[in-house]
Amino acid sequence: MIKQGKADVIFGILKNEERKAYLKYPDQPVSFDKRVIVSKKSSKLNIKSIQDLQGLTVGIVRGYAYHPDFDKSTIYTKDISTSTNQSLEKLKADRFSLVATNEYVARFYIGSKEWKEYKVHPYIITEDPLYTAYAINSSNAMGWFDLYNKTAIDLQKKGELDKIRNKYK
Repeated sequence: MIKQGKADVIFGILKNEERKAYLKYPDQPVSFDKRVIVSKKSSKLNIKSIQDLQGLTVGIVRGYAYHPDFDKSTIYTKDISTSTNQSLEKLKADRFSLVATNEYVARFYIGSKEWKEYKVHPYIITEDPLYTAYAINSSNAMGWFDLYNKTAIDLQKKGELDKIRNKYK
């Protein structure tokens, strides 16, 4: 929609060279896409690196990019689901022992009461900044960009952005 001129702003997007051609990114990310390995707390597994996945099955979502090394790896078997929720439901049903997912999204789908029954392993697949990006070809968006960018920088300097991010971890 951004490319077609039907939207001015997009929230929670990764920055890459291709997107810089039509999006302007502020100096501060709004949050971080932390991709982790999750299992039931009862699991004896302790995944500290990609090598610890050798011979195991990991639930992933079709079409998601996790990290080039993780995506290309053949040392583990991939159980492919159509959504994060489906992948987590398979984990709950013991179809496999591990899921690769965004930690915060997993917490949301599992729910705060049930979350204590799960663990996040030390191996972090990736932790990339996510941005609120603005359509370069939109005068409306560019009108808001400077205010957003200045406000985000001020909030970061005051420590307020970290307080907000930590509230939702």
